[in-house]
Amino acid sequence: MKNLPSVFPERLRSLRTTKGLTQSELADELGISRNSVFFYESGQRNPDILVLKKIAEYFGVTSDFMIGTAISKLEIAWEQSQSGCIYFCSRCGYFAMPREVREWNYCPKCGAKMRKENLL
Repeated sequence: MKNLPSVFPERLRSLRTTKGLTQSELADELGISRNSVFFYESGQRNPDILVLKKIAEYFGVTSDFMIGTAISKLEIAWEQSQSGCIYFCSRCGYFAMPREVREWNYCPKCGAKMRKENLL
């Protein structure tokens, strides 16, 4: 895959660190080499379409989000979050801004406790 937007390395690194993973751990989860993760995050190489899809699925986002070609609710929340975090429901995937979660600590969709995910 050629010429991915420069947002891809930044988003990959941010999603990886948000989950508290090292490059080696992410590589193991995806079935690729640690060097591949390093090169993707540094912008020196781009993943092929199958690896891009695998990365997006692992983090629960779209390929379009990873490469910055579509604006999603998550992307808007990411950019608007002044606190650098979003709250996620690990059961159903619902997410909310911190100001919304202050009103309720549990997911309004499934009732599970929301967890804080740092974006920066």
